[in-house]
Amino acid sequence: MKKVIAGLNFLFCGTIIYITTLIIISANFNNITEWSNSLGAYWQTVVNLRLIFPYIISIVLLLSGIVFTIWGVFSKNDRS
Repeated sequence: MKKVIAGLNFLFCGTIIYITTLIIISANFNNITEWSNSLGAYWQTVVNLRLIFPYIISIVLLLSGIVFTIWGVFSKNDRS
């Protein structure tokens, strides 16, 4: 049960951070003047705003939340 709660907390925090970075990126998306760069407009905005670290942290939290939740759901209960 503890793994499920930890997994859901990681999943919730990762989702909040991911949505926050998406809102910040979309709010500043129109400040990009070059559309023909190698990264593309989305990733150029991420790089310009230095949001790589929060973006990676949110993905790691989302993935670890999914793993912990699945692990907690399918693990055997030691008390029985």
